[in-house]
Amino acid sequence: MNRDGHRLEPVFDFVAGESSVLLHQSQAEICIDGNTYAGDGEVRLDLLPRANIHLYGQFKGVPPADALMPMTGQKTISSFSINGRQVEGFFLNIGGDATAQEMTVKWCPKSEPIIGVGDESTQMTLLVFHLFNFVDLRGTRQSTEQSGTKMHSIEHVDLICDEWNIELKSLISTRENIKSLKEEGGYRLTHIGCIKKADGTAFSGKDAHNCLKALRFFLSFAKGGWCEPICAAGFDASGSRVWESWSSPKEPWHTPLSWFDPHNGSQLATLFPGFMNR
Repeated sequence: MNRDGHRLEPVFDFVAGESSVLLHQSQAEICIDGNTYAGDGEVRLDLLPRANIHLYGQFKGVPPADALMPMTGQKTISSFSINGRQVEGFFLNIGGDATAQEMTVKWCPKSEPIIGVGDESTQMTLLVFHLFNFVDLRGTRQSTEQSGTKMHSIEHVDLICDEWNIELKSLISTRENIKSLKEEGGYRLTHIGCIKKADGTAFSGKDAHNCLKALRFFLSFAKGGWCEPICAAGFDASGSRVWESWSSPKEPWHTPLSWFDPHNGSQLATLFPGFMNR
């Protein structure tokens, strides 16, 4: 179950174990005291000290009066836009070289998720999402993947409800990441998933958002603590990435008590349709 006949894999570089993961690059704009400045922008998932989505911008041609005043509270950065859309929030840090009229801004969104690419009407046939800090479960079916000369067992759970088919899948790195989480805590990618219609037809950005929201509650209910699908990317029938939702894991690693037996993944598949209908 994937977009191009190859195995389902992360669509962002979470496997590197970095504390800051680049999600998106495009032009950014800020507005200070009614003046707009353009520059280069990045969207990152920062995992330390606590997971959050942050926006970063590098701007040139910013007069010292506008570059310095937000730090003194005499003026404010009233907006930060990236990829042509404004993201409500506030600045966390300002830097740069005022004499060279260069300014850097770190921006914290007011809320997540952020629909950064596409909109409610965007049509896609496959949605890929990522799970951090989920449980080390045994799936309802297994496959194998090779890394170097070693074969790894991959666990799959298929969740089916009405017209939706959802697959949860472990990764080659899942066991090692869960071991690191138990030793060090924090955040690590443990599973990946995909969503598509049973008949293969397209669905909208609004449908994608609603399905991810429902999965958030279902997976959190199974784990016994917040665990939600993050950093989702939608692909159209030709395999082009047409929709993105940027978000961060809500809780660092912990092992709450739960009704769910991770050795019996069929419990998830059995519960899913009834949970979704409720």
